[in-house]
Amino acid sequence: MGFPDGYNCDLMQGESNANNAQDTTAVVANADGSIVERLEYIQANMNAVAAAPAIVSKVLATTANGSTTLFNFTGAIRINSIIGVITTVMENKVQTMKLAVTPDALAAYDICATKDIDTFAVGTLLSITGTAANALVSTTAVGTMAPSQAGGVVAVCIATGIIKVVAGAANTGAITWHINYTPLSAGATVTAA
Repeated sequence: MGFPDGYNCDLMQGESNANNAQDTTAVVANADGSIVERLEYIQANMNAVAAAPAIVSKVLATTANGSTTLFNFTGAIRINSIIGVITTVMENKVQTMKLAVTPDALAAYDICATKDIDTFAVGTLLSITGTAANALVSTTAVGTMAPSQAGGVVAVCIATGIIKVVAGAANTGAITWHINYTPLSAGATVTAA
């Protein structure tokens, strides 16, 4: 079977060289388009899947009163787990803490309720259950995570979003936060703030 006169079949055949290269940089991804557009669509979505899951960390040398941004995110992500490791003992004072997500310029959404972490020792681990009504949970054994996140938390933004810690008071205690996330949209990322 031949191609009609003037039909450019180079996109299907490629070039006659070692790489069989064909420039497709101007082709856009389209799930219902031509073969090359569909390949671009598949490649874009494979890149999102290949990058998952990922872990990002943020060190807070002290805890400020109010909101502190831990992570910035783009697109749609699934928070598989978020864990805080206390690296400097928390001061002996009432110290409530919770985590929240703010997509774009919208209102913050708490992904857990507050927990008092007064005098928590070095090595104590903090996490969420995946249910927003449940308080931030902590370990009873230093360095061992007994509670775990039962369900993922989905966060979506159009431009940029943030994941933050909200503290009821300033504290000289230090916490390193780790987030394990899966991108749900092509190009979705999480970075430390």
